[in-house]
Amino acid sequence: MCSPDLQGWTFVQIPQFHDFGRQISQPPNLLKGEEVICYFLYVKDVNQANRNICGSIYLTNYSLIFVSSNYFMDFQKIQIPLASIATIENNRAKNLVEITCKNFRIQKFEFQTDNIQKAEYYMYQFMKNIDAICFFKLESAFAFQHDNKGGWGVYKAKNELIRMQAQDNWRITKINEDFKTCESYPQKLTVPKCICDEDLEKARTFRSRYRIPVLSWHHSVTKATITRASQPNTGVTFSRNQFDEYLIQGIIKSSTSKFYIIDCRGRLNALVNQVAGAGTEIPENYENATLLFMGIGNIHAMRRSLKCLFELCQTEQKESYEKFNTDYVNTKWAAHLTAVIAGAQRIVSLIKSEISVLIHCSDGWDRTSQLSSLAQIMLDSFYRTKLGFQILIEKEWISMGHKFAHRCGHGQKNFWDNNDCAPIFLQWVDCIWQLMNQHPNEFEFNESYLIEILDNVYSCRFGTFLCDNQNQSVNLKVVTNTQSLWPYLNEQTHFVNKDYKKSENILEIDYTGGNLAFWESYYCRYFTRPLKTLAINHFNSRETNKLKRSETQHEKQIEELKKQLQNALFDKQQLESEYRRVLPFAMQLSEDGSQTDLITANEFLVKNRSRSNSKILISNNNTNNNNNNTNNTNNNSNSNNKSQNFNFDEFIIETKEQLVNFCENIKLNNLQYIAFDTEFLTPRDKLCLIQVAAGNELVLIDTVKLNNKDLESFVAILVDKNILKIVHAASEDLRLFYKSFSSIINNNLIGPIHDIQIAEEFLGANKTVGLATIVNDQLKINLDKSEQLSNWIARPLTPKQIQYAFNDIRYLQYLYNRQVQFLIQFDNFDFFDARMAELEQEYKSIKLHSFPNKSVIKELTEVIDNYLLAHKINKTQVYSKSEVGHLISNLPDLSRSNLVTGWRKALLEDVIVNFLIAKGLIAN
Repeated sequence: MCSPDLQGWTFVQIPQFHDFGRQISQPPNLLKGEEVICYFLYVKDVNQANRNICGSIYLTNYSLIFVSSNYFMDFQKIQIPLASIATIENNRAKNLVEITCKNFRIQKFEFQTDNIQKAEYYMYQFMKNIDAICFFKLESAFAFQHDNKGGWGVYKAKNELIRMQAQDNWRITKINEDFKTCESYPQKLTVPKCICDEDLEKARTFRSRYRIPVLSWHHSVTKATITRASQPNTGVTFSRNQFDEYLIQGIIKSSTSKFYIIDCRGRLNALVNQVAGAGTEIPENYENATLLFMGIGNIHAMRRSLKCLFELCQTEQKESYEKFNTDYVNTKWAAHLTAVIAGAQRIVSLIKSEISVLIHCSDGWDRTSQLSSLAQIMLDSFYRTKLGFQILIEKEWISMGHKFAHRCGHGQKNFWDNNDCAPIFLQWVDCIWQLMNQHPNEFEFNESYLIEILDNVYSCRFGTFLCDNQNQSVNLKVVTNTQSLWPYLNEQTHFVNKDYKKSENILEIDYTGGNLAFWESYYCRYFTRPLKTLAINHFNSRETNKLKRSETQHEKQIEELKKQLQNALFDKQQLESEYRRVLPFAMQLSEDGSQTDLITANEFLVKNRSRSNSKILISNNNTNNNNNNTNNTNNNSNSNNKSQNFNFDEFIIETKEQLVNFCENIKLNNLQYIAFDTEFLTPRDKLCLIQVAAGNELVLIDTVKLNNKDLESFVAILVDKNILKIVHAASEDLRLFYKSFSSIINNNLIGPIHDIQIAEEFLGANKTVGLATIVNDQLKINLDKSEQLSNWIARPLTPKQIQYAFNDIRYLQYLYNRQVQFLIQFDNFDFFDARMAELEQEYKSIKLHSFPNKSVIKELTEVIDNYLLAHKINKTQVYSKSEVGHLISNLPDLSRSNLVTGWRKALLEDVIVNFLIAKGLIAN
């Protein structure tokens, strides 16, 4: 909340407020322990534009209360808990005060008197008093002044362990009873029986904030488990801890043999933390473990999104549903919900497959709580009862140290811009509402129950959501000096879902195709002009079953929605304009806001690494660590092409020894990434050349002179998860690698991968973009592509072929640096990173396409040309030779290189029509 600006005010001495006007109305009913501090007469509620509602304002130690005093209208009362106020703004010219609240409420009051000086004095006193009451130390919160106490003890770790039938292999340790092992963890932790407390103490130092892996949920039949922790402290030296590895093996031994580590962050965010001394697990150090990144944004991205959503909802005049839909998409709130839901459903899918998971983010108290608790309520119907839901919140949020005091801004100013504040719990409750909206009969409680919980998260009336962790709660004696929220909720009968039908179903949320609804009942409940049903499948949850549309109308609505979303997300002119501007590189290191300054990539590395032991993240790799001038020049990706250094040391490798030395140098120099490309014989069944850019070296690996066994050292680089591989349109290349080196790759994945072409699409390109086009657009350099279809198996290679091969990889590292900066700037990197992780899996499973020979391409090209001529379509807008080749590769019987003349005309024409539809040249 902003402090009032009192400079420039002039005041007169006024003895008593009640000296002005008639007798005030009687004080309203107050809570036990609530006391009136001051009151103000002649106040008008200007939210009701068409109703002249005048009354009085009471400021208590808990709330702001407005009571109407109009004799000709019904009694009216407005109550706003002071702790839920986000900002207070005053307009002296109109004697107006505007209050915004953390729960999206906006209230405006006008001070009315017969004297300007009186009005000024009233406003001054109001701002002075409310500022003093709203901002408080946690121990002064109203929860401690409330006379009602008790109601605690809903969640007990032992009872939950028995309910999950996990007591055979798991135990409750009291190692943290004095909070000395981990101050943000509860006193009682559930760990494998096979791990002793001494080993837990030795393992804790390897985890951020000492938050070791502990049990959250256990499947009573399959024994699959959900455990949670914080990130490991691997750092740039890739540190290990045998006791942490021993603890993970104990978890696997106590659950299922298959095990996944779910990192809630994107890969880049994990790498940034690695430079700062933390990072993520190295799967090879954990037997039977697989690492997955979920790509969920950090608290700063969520706070920005919430602020945009609030500004959108407070707009009084909604121009149209279409405009609101577009603006809603642009807030990225739905995108963040989708990322959380997708991550939880991935966990549910793994548990159903009898695979255990360990979840962590950075510190393990924000995104970790979201995924763990959302997955559990989808898996376990007990948590969909009122009691179960309370236990879930106590277990996964309150006891596990979600920082409610910081994230909700209890007693703090500047809620919307406070680096510690973030809507993490609100976001999770929105996900629960999405689940409830799609499965209305599966929950014992209703929507009002969720809203009441959210309101009391901010109100500070109860002690439940008051503290950051159990340690702080014990120090403040919350259990003995405050009241729990749960007994109050249990007394209310209107929170019961009358349509509830108990089941054991595992639930899922359909988040595709606009199926996530906008929660109007929460975000817009205080606005005088509520939104009607939106075109993004937003229906009032109570009327969902009553609304039926014909199939034709429904399909038209979906098609219209697709167009709207496409226009909102991929406005070509706007995105391309922004993409070509050079923007500063923004990095925010920690979830808790300890580092939020905007810094360039190079400044970030200088601040967070030593010169002798470096891993370049977002800069050009340089194998010469002592060449500071060159390194600084290459790091400056904001420079134009005139200042870029594209001069590399160029080599051709023709022997196994040369290749082994080259690959060893990549590891010795700790290169964070390499770029590579390949050249094939047509049809694509023979690998002829591999081009590699590594640091300041360009290398051509002559695979004609080397056999598969000779290439083992390079394949090891490809599957090394600590080295990013930069490629451009590499699907065919990667599939051929899997085919040619299957015995060497085994069960590994080639990755991680950054595909330049796919990144361009995420940055707004509305079509598949070739490398030559990208280089020309960004560097004004024309690549000679005349050697693309030359004979790459013939030896020796011609000078033009060699130059072409080097140029194909010369600019990839620069493009990668530039793209990453823009992906982060546009908040798209985590979504792109998640997409690349999916593609890495797909490339291994999809079979290699058979590629046609030149005669087939020529024949089909002639057929397409004739079709275009007949339909008066400009040929130059349609296709390239490579596109025709890919088109043919998806047609049947190409492995035998059939000529077009042997095909049925109807089939061929149908293929051409679909090709033109995909190109957007004819209507569907």
